[in-house]
Amino acid sequence: MNGGTTRNRLAALDLTTATATGWNPDMNNTVYALAISGSILHAGGAYTSLNGSTARNNLAAVDLNTGMATAWNPNLNNSVKSMEISGSNLYIGGAFTLVNGATTRNRLAALDLTTGTATVWNPNMSAQVNSIVVNGSNIYVGGFFTTVNGATTRNSLAALDLTTGTATAWD
Repeated sequence: MNGGTTRNRLAALDLTTATATGWNPDMNNTVYALAISGSILHAGGAYTSLNGSTARNNLAAVDLNTGMATAWNPNLNNSVKSMEISGSNLYIGGAFTLVNGATTRNRLAALDLTTGTATVWNPNMSAQVNSIVVNGSNIYVGGFFTTVNGATTRNSLAALDLTTGTATAWD
């Protein structure tokens, strides 16, 4: 990158010169999704560490000024493919089935932006979620799923209530 400056899977470039800045989170594998809240960059993907040796499974909060991981650690068991911030929550979609190390959330979850803890919101998707868009009181999701809420048929695209997680009539 830019004449030999190495950056592993996540970098900041100077907007004028397009050269790499000193900011370097040094992710050990793929980053798929990003979301910014204040001075924090949330990075979702399929990695197990950043900053060389800080353990983070598939989702981390990185200080935008230093590039260092914060203490925020939702500890997911599989990849994060998409995310969006709404209110005080970070909505994440992907291939994971566990958050916070032991809380079941099948492929779609809402995490508290401050603590990283899963909220009670639990749409229970049957397969991977690849995209998320929040619009008003709904969250629209796309992916490989065929059911939501455990038994409601929705093939690859669904609208869910942002408060309850239940499928809307939109199909």
